[in-house]
Amino acid sequence: MIKKEVIPALHQTGKSKIRLHLNNDYTFYGEPYTSQQGYDLISQVNDCEYSEQHIFVNTMYRSVSIMRRNGLSLSIPYVSSIGRECFIIRKIIKLRSSALKSTLLSLRSQGNIDDSELLEMKKIISNASMNSAIPLCIMVDYEITLQDLKVNNNTIYHYQSDTVVSLDDCIDISAHPYSSKFDNIGDFGCTYEYGEQPDLNLKFRYINHTALAQPLYINIANTVYVLKPSRSSPVKAITYIDKTGKSIHKLLEDYIEVYSSASSHVNTKVTAGVCIARYNIESARNELGVYNTYEEAFNCGDIDASRKEKILSMSHQIELLKQSSTISKFDLDKKELEYKKELLDKDHALESLKRQAAKEKQDHETLVLNIKMQQTLADEKIAKLEFDRKKQELKLKEQDLIIQRENTQFNDTIKKIRDENEYRIKKELMDAKDRYEANAFIRKENMDIIKMIPALIISFGAIYLAYDKLKNNQT
Repeated sequence: MIKKEVIPALHQTGKSKIRLHLNNDYTFYGEPYTSQQGYDLISQVNDCEYSEQHIFVNTMYRSVSIMRRNGLSLSIPYVSSIGRECFIIRKIIKLRSSALKSTLLSLRSQGNIDDSELLEMKKIISNASMNSAIPLCIMVDYEITLQDLKVNNNTIYHYQSDTVVSLDDCIDISAHPYSSKFDNIGDFGCTYEYGEQPDLNLKFRYINHTALAQPLYINIANTVYVLKPSRSSPVKAITYIDKTGKSIHKLLEDYIEVYSSASSHVNTKVTAGVCIARYNIESARNELGVYNTYEEAFNCGDIDASRKEKILSMSHQIELLKQSSTISKFDLDKKELEYKKELLDKDHALESLKRQAAKEKQDHETLVLNIKMQQTLADEKIAKLEFDRKKQELKLKEQDLIIQRENTQFNDTIKKIRDENEYRIKKELMDAKDRYEANAFIRKENMDIIKMIPALIISFGAIYLAYDKLKNNQT
């Protein structure tokens, strides 16, 4: 359920009202079809793929009046309810088959949807099955509270259901903003505010039953307006049966109807509504000043008098032109002299400009010549500097070659000395190594000898002791 709906007020204050389609005299919003017997649409209704139903429920504990677009107004009595006290407008929408698919396609094609009802429908239809034979039923409830009505001067226009809802009774209820009563389309063709408009409004309607009828013209305040023909009946003559059963043949007469604001009439007591006066074509010519052509209407019917007046006016203008021709000729001669003097002054100024231009040209040529000479000297100096630069570059290259050659010789000498030093050092190292190895061998032999001395001493001692002992034994 949509709890809150932004509903534009029909009345902002007690006197100001919303008026729609004020400048459209040809918007009639369709014409209802009436007949004694309705169409037989039983099978077609059963196969209908889209239907919409409105249900109005009043639980405010007071009567609420509504008005539909066709001007029908009625009171909705209250019914008891355990819920909130409000006026509920229930909309039931049924969709199926191709209508359902086209609705979904339409909703998806709309980028930004700001209408709450369309948003709810898009949520439901997006999840519905497109191939189901059972119609998709969508129910939307709109809630209008007593406070909503009171803050909008007891009347609001609910645009989602195209309904005026009011606390006023069904007689005093404000007109539907799109009905012929509100815009007064049906009988007047322009809007007036419920009998309160002080302005004078006039409307002329030309009825002609001939298929190729030509328009008429009327002069109002020296302005010509065209009256285009319209047909209120498709035939020129009708035949009908009167109360006595007699057949009556009647020719429909062409006429002009004049509508005017009743409040602007002086000799009537009517203060609201529209007054209608009907004139046949002949009486309209005499009383309203209606003519067949634009020229007749422009001259109010007297074309010859208008032509004579134009001739007299043109003659008077010609006489004035003749009288002013002498003055004009004198003025022209004076202007010619002034023009010639101005030409002489301009020729003198032109000659001065030419001389000045020639002098400036000569000065310019001299300046160009001096610049060329200076440029030649500069080019020669640049060529000399370029020659010196190249000469210096050659000299530097020669010096670089000498330095490079000396560097090569120096590097060769250094390499030779380095090689000799390396050879000598290697040789000395080899000699030192040989001496070291020889000395090591000598030291080793000496050590071996030194190690044998104690053994020899001991051996000699043992021999001596043995000898001494042997000698003692013999004695």
